[in-house]
Amino acid sequence: MKKELLIIGITLVLLAVSLSGCLDTSKEDELRGLGYSNTVYGFGLNPPSGWTTDESGLMGSIVIFYGPTEDNFTVNVFVTAGQLETGETLSDSVEEVIEFYTNYFTNFSLLSSNVRIVNGMTAHEIIYTYLQGVNNLKQKQVMVEKSRKTIILTYSAIVSSYDNYLSVFDQSVGSIVII
Repeated sequence: MKKELLIIGITLVLLAVSLSGCLDTSKEDELRGLGYSNTVYGFGLNPPSGWTTDESGLMGSIVIFYGPTEDNFTVNVFVTAGQLETGETLSDSVEEVIEFYTNYFTNFSLLSSNVRIVNGMTAHEIIYTYLQGVNNLKQKQVMVEKSRKTIILTYSAIVSSYDNYLSVFDQSVGSIVII
């Protein structure tokens, strides 16, 4: 009887281990087929086609996608991650970001702030302008949240060329998967 219980116990442990391996693999499978994935932060997306990928961690980024240079500024998408605190909502976090930007950026002007759904996940989008050195920049920042984890994508361009690459940014945002 002891031998049979031991065999059943070992079988159950092996089954649990193999199932947990399948579960982890299935989560990572959600990221396969995307142009960029990061299993450490648990997300993936299709970056703008032909843009350069930089995972150096520059300025706290997870990844930066660099596009064309126009008006002496390289259009880019800057990606970071965060975690909502207990009791904090995505809207709370966005309000804090806007307050920070108001005090940090020169000539900060909030153009819009909207809640939206991205791939079935709650997201908050803000669009704003500010002055960085001699450059008048326009940014669109989309904070996508799943299970209290946030992935923040920020598209930056000179105001005059902002519309030229907005659709490729929106396509990248629309492809995001968070596991």
